[in-house]
Amino acid sequence: MKKTFTKIWSMTLSVAVMFAFLCFPTGCTPPTSVDPVTVCVVRGVHDLFPDVSLPNDMVCNYIEDVFSSGTDSRAVDIIVDGKPFKTESRSPEDRKGGYSTDTVKRLVLDDTLAYLSYCSQFRGKTPESDLLGGLNLASHELKSAITEKKVLIIQDSGLSTCALLNFTKENLINTSPEKIVSQLVELHEIPDFDGVDIIWSGLGQVAGDQTRLTGQFRDKLFKIWDAILNETGAKSITYDETQFVGEPPENVPPCTKIPMPEDELDIDKPLKLNKVRFQPDSDKLIDREEAIETLKPVAEIIKSSGKSLTILGTTATYGELDSCIDLSQRRATVVKKLLISLGVKSEIRCLGIGYLESSLKVPDVDSKGNLIESAAKQNRAVYVYYSDSSIASEIRGIAKSYAP
Repeated sequence: MKKTFTKIWSMTLSVAVMFAFLCFPTGCTPPTSVDPVTVCVVRGVHDLFPDVSLPNDMVCNYIEDVFSSGTDSRAVDIIVDGKPFKTESRSPEDRKGGYSTDTVKRLVLDDTLAYLSYCSQFRGKTPESDLLGGLNLASHELKSAITEKKVLIIQDSGLSTCALLNFTKENLINTSPEKIVSQLVELHEIPDFDGVDIIWSGLGQVAGDQTRLTGQFRDKLFKIWDAILNETGAKSITYDETQFVGEPPENVPPCTKIPMPEDELDIDKPLKLNKVRFQPDSDKLIDREEAIETLKPVAEIIKSSGKSLTILGTTATYGELDSCIDLSQRRATVVKKLLISLGVKSEIRCLGIGYLESSLKVPDVDSKGNLIESAAKQNRAVYVYYSDSSIASEIRGIAKSYAP
């Protein structure tokens, strides 16, 4: 993708203007070589999601691209509430010749900020949240675009509370993503994003009175939406992990709050330790205290059971297999040491299988051999399970078949 985003923050319009003039001093290369692009922003403006005000960095960068290119380009803004709606669709003016470099930069900046200022005044009007409806509206806008390059930016929690994807119904989050996608396909409700680059910020993030999502709920929510987006024909899907903070927007209709069940620990099945996070290509923990807090309830279950345990490390399909097996083994060993420090006295076996095929692995390479990052992220994992569980014999067989 053209840009990499590592941080997003909300800015007032006055700060954005000052920032933009600082970033485009006299003499900089004029922003006139950008390929025509259609950018559609789908924003959750409801009381389950933090107030991500416009302009913000990600949106501003892409809208600037629109007004830096030709008249075929277009910027579209869609708000997600109970009945999603389009607030604005705007293309740049025709500026063929006669403009100095500084004038072009100033006009692009003025157009970008004027557009974002106009869109920022809109709020949700209808109670609840229907993100799928908003995405289908975006699909119609992007399909009608005449530019080759198309970008969809989603800024929403993913917690729809009405229409077909209603997560207030307890059974929906526990439905397999494959079944949900199959039913949406039958109903012709899968958006068409053929050739579109999708960037999603804020998935699983909440605000206001909505209880923070548990690890298991968040994981299931991600898998459901990821399965839906992978069915849309999108060119690429990127999940931006920037954390939005703050309260919901003011003066928006309410959404039904989604009850949050407690995470259930079942080590008879492989338990993925989502919050035991490691630095890239390393067995060094990102946050040791977070890892310990995650493992405390696991340790209590193991101590009460007295059963022997297996810790398994896996990786994405990237790099030399032997190196990945070694890394996954070392990460499993780190988790073993933490469990021992928490009082676990059971026998613990550590295994690392890198990216060897198993029932736990998510396909993370496309037909051209390119890594699918959203799937690769799921394969960079450490699992815990009892050594007499059904998965144990499968993994032992895999490890044995590869052993030198």
